[in-house]
Amino acid sequence: MFDYRLEEDASRFAVFYENEEIGEISFVKTGEHLLIIDHTYVWKGHAIGNALVQKVVDFAVADNRKIIPLCPFAKKVFDRTPEYEAVYSK
Repeated sequence: MFDYRLEEDASRFAVFYENEEIGEISFVKTGEHLLIIDHTYVWKGHAIGNALVQKVVDFAVADNRKIIPLCPFAKKVFDRTPEYEAVYSK
C-alpha cells in the first residue's frame, strides 16, 4: 500500500512504498488564496501521479485556495478533470 505524507514545511506531498520514497508533488503558497503546483515526480511503473494531484487539490480546498498548475503533468490532469474546475485558477 502507498503511504502519502504531507510535508508542509517542505511544501510537498511525498509518497512512499515499503518505506522508500517513490514520488512527490511540490507546491508554493502564493498570497492567502492561491497555490501553485510546480513539480511532480514519480517512479515509472507506479500509477500515483493522479493521486498526488488529488492530495494537493484536497489540501487547497481545505485551505480555501485556488490552484495554478504550472507543472506540465498537473496541468494535463487539471485540463482533463472537470471536477477540479472549482479550484482551477486559469
